[in-house]
Amino acid sequence: MEQTERIEQGILKFSSQKNIQEAEDFLKKLKEEGSGNAAYLKKITGQPLRAMEMYKNAYRVTEDWNKKKEILLAMERIQKSLKEDVKKLNNEEREEISRLVLKKSIPSAMEAGENTSLVEVEIDKCRDPYGFGFEAEGWHPFVETLKEIEKNPKIKYPQTALKRFYYLFSPGSLPEALGQTNMDFTKKVAWSPYPWGDVPHQGKLHAVENKEHPRFHALTDNVGSVQFQTLTDHYQLLADTGYHPEAFDPGYIKGVVLKKGEDYRFAVYEGVELVAALGVLGYTKIRCQLLRGEGSLGVADIEKINKWPQVENRSYTEKQAAAVFDTFFHRSGRERAVAVHLLPKELPSQRKKRLEALGVDMSRNTNVNFYNAGWLNRVDPDFVKEVQQYWQKHYGKTIDPGLHLAYQNLTGKKEVRLIPHEIMKDEIIPLSNDEGMSLVGYNDKNIYDKLISTPRRAHTILRRVCGKYFDQEDHCLNREEAFALIRKANRDLIIKPSTANDGIGVAKLSVRQGEVYRGEEKITLFEIEQDWERDFMVQEVIRQHPVMARPHPKSINALRMITFRWKNEIKNLMTVAFFGGGGRIQNNVDSLGCGVSESGELADRIFDKNGNVYTRHPSTDYSFEKGITIPNYSKFKKFVRDLHKEVYHQDYICWDIVVGEEGEPIFLEFNFWGTTWFYQLVNETPFFGDDTEEVLEFMAGKRGLL
Repeated sequence: MEQTERIEQGILKFSSQKNIQEAEDFLKKLKEEGSGNAAYLKKITGQPLRAMEMYKNAYRVTEDWNKKKEILLAMERIQKSLKEDVKKLNNEEREEISRLVLKKSIPSAMEAGENTSLVEVEIDKCRDPYGFGFEAEGWHPFVETLKEIEKNPKIKYPQTALKRFYYLFSPGSLPEALGQTNMDFTKKVAWSPYPWGDVPHQGKLHAVENKEHPRFHALTDNVGSVQFQTLTDHYQLLADTGYHPEAFDPGYIKGVVLKKGEDYRFAVYEGVELVAALGVLGYTKIRCQLLRGEGSLGVADIEKINKWPQVENRSYTEKQAAAVFDTFFHRSGRERAVAVHLLPKELPSQRKKRLEALGVDMSRNTNVNFYNAGWLNRVDPDFVKEVQQYWQKHYGKTIDPGLHLAYQNLTGKKEVRLIPHEIMKDEIIPLSNDEGMSLVGYNDKNIYDKLISTPRRAHTILRRVCGKYFDQEDHCLNREEAFALIRKANRDLIIKPSTANDGIGVAKLSVRQGEVYRGEEKITLFEIEQDWERDFMVQEVIRQHPVMARPHPKSINALRMITFRWKNEIKNLMTVAFFGGGGRIQNNVDSLGCGVSESGELADRIFDKNGNVYTRHPSTDYSFEKGITIPNYSKFKKFVRDLHKEVYHQDYICWDIVVGEEGEPIFLEFNFWGTTWFYQLVNETPFFGDDTEEVLEFMAGKRGLL
């Protein structure tokens, strides 16, 4: 009963309200069945693993650190108990499981028929729902992240391939997700079911920003961290105990066999994390269960394409269905990783060696960006030598010169004072800012109006903090009152997570005749809570000045203005103007940025995050060669300097400022990181300008490098 008591004391005490009934049902089952051995573990169908999930929910919900510690200890005990119970599988039980497996005569995936339930699958033949592969020649964010964990067990989610993937991979339709942008559908449904049946998309891992422009979107760091932890837990459990789907039922990886002549692929729809972990751990074959259901096939044979459910109901033509099917055979994820600059284009080994001999680390995402954009085509060893001598003198060490070479390729100029992104992010900003305050004190946009005392800001009509609702006068509201406040607005609104950055989860709501719409579909408060969870804010749409609206009218376009406290003075470092694209509300999903001069004139060309350069906006064809000048720009520079005076803990701040319709600055939000390599390239100037040597020597002194 010891395990039962631990779970009873832990789960019922700390679990969130929505899990209470589930936890009580679990406890009842525990008390009825008892605990202790492998047979019990099989009988309760993997409930210790479920208990771990409940504890994780409880850990996220409670704010009491003493309770958090107790939860962690309970989780460690369950994990230890789980390992011990697996070890208790004696030879007789192992042989019994083996006999059961053999008795069932588990066929290979190629032998699977209409009545087959279990199949043996080669991991090299597995694909996730969007055709990303797990083999060495393929590419999968889960696999890459687990490899990173093996190299550095202390790695955090923001430093992983998973984070980069979720930020960069944002397809707007199933064909785009599959890398087949030339596909077309007979129905105007961007996320159509697969032609072999209505099996689930993986879209829950991404926030689809709205129904008008449905699109995968980056996870918030909170949700991404949970995904990262789940992946880590699966990997650790499999490393410790092995793959025992019979012992921990339901523990099978589930999917659909796609047959093509003498070849096959296994499309995994449940257990993608397991496949990634098993592949990294060296497994080559695994037992899987076919995912069957009403309107869905467990085996999709190309020879029977006319009988596939979505072909029969004419959602797909046979040609379209075959194109989706072929993706799983001819693509492996690597080509899409290259397309979003997670991997370099074909990089000859000799060229890679030459770059790496100069100190250019081609595993870094920034250098992959530069290479794919063609900004590392010309390499000047003498200039690299100058760069390293400068940095050795003023910072006490050599650096990765990828940014300097990219700048030289892009502008034809040599500039040794550029600050590499990794140096800025990992070394200079941590010495300039209080990281704890960045992650906690200043992290929630819902308290910005308490921290920044300017009336020129986006007007918030409703905020949700830790699941509780507040109006603009800080009155606590119930759910009905909160939704009524939105319905009374009778205008367009912006809704966004209050603890996320980079435009993640930002969407537009419309209120018409007391009804709330996302795109053209009505949305309820329950649906809002499902999509934006416990912390979000609802704001009125800012009316922006025509000079900033014209290039892309559908987005809120903003100035990213960087300030720096240096020698007791707030300085304006540089400004980048960001414009949205593709008809979306955010300015940083398909972000396009251009430099802004000291007098407020915008550059005549604009860059996207992949290094493509345009003189005309790719969505609206607006010409940046016409020339744009920010009205009253000196006011904007003073505005952010004055705002920075109120932020005592942080010396480096990136401000997002909207140009209001009257030409006045309007505070939108701030953050403490930013894509510093991008800012320097589009402005064609080093980050700290003439102060570079002093700043570097000061930072090097604090780090003990000089």
